[in-house]
Amino acid sequence: MVPADFFSDNERIADHPLTEEEELYKENIIDHYKHPRHLGRLGKYSCTHLEHNPLCGDRFQVYLSLDGERVTDVSFEGQGCAISMASMSLLSEKIMGMSTVEVRRLGPWDIFNLLGIKISHTRSKCALLSLKAVQQALALQQQSQQPIPQLLQQQTQQSTQQTLPQHRQQIPQPLQQLTPPFTQQKTQRPIPGERKTKEEISWL
Repeated sequence: MVPADFFSDNERIADHPLTEEEELYKENIIDHYKHPRHLGRLGKYSCTHLEHNPLCGDRFQVYLSLDGERVTDVSFEGQGCAISMASMSLLSEKIMGMSTVEVRRLGPWDIFNLLGIKISHTRSKCALLSLKAVQQALALQQQSQQPIPQLLQQQTQQSTQQTLPQHRQQIPQPLQQLTPPFTQQKTQRPIPGERKTKEEISWL
C-alpha cells in the first residue's frame, strides 16, 4: 500500500506548481495509481505486447480482446510510477468499445488530456508508455493477419540474387568460331633452279 502522504510533494506528479484544476486531476491520477482499472490478465485475448521504459523501469504487458475491428476488452499487468500507471489505467478505460482505427489515431495529446496536467519532457515517456504498448499490440495483430507484401518478396528475391556468383564460368565456344576466318592462301613463289611442277609452270 502507498502511504497517505506519499504524494504530498507536487513534484511527484508534476515539475511545476499545480493550478486548482490540476490539483483535481492530480487526485484522479493518484486514484488510478492506487486503484488501477483493468489490472490483470485476460483469460482470452486477441493480441498482447510488452513495453518497457528502461529510464525509470516502467513495464506493462497489455492484453486486447477484439471483435472484428473493435476493442471489446482490455487489461494489463506490470508496474510503474504514478504517471505511467495512471496513464495505463485511464487509457484502458478510454479504448473500451473503440475501433482499432480510432485507437491507432490516438496521439500524445490524447494521453496528456486524460492526465489533465502538464507533463514535463522527462516524464513524457512515462505518460506515453501505455499508448505505445496498446498501439504496438494492434500493429503486431495486423501484421500477423496480412500476407507478406509483394515489395518484401521482391526484396527477398533481390537479396538472393546478390548472393549468386557474379562471374559465371563461360562455356567454351566451338573451335571453328574461335579460329580466325580462313583467308586464301598465297602460293609461294618458286625458287630459281628448282624443278617446277605443272601447276607452278602455269602460275608463271
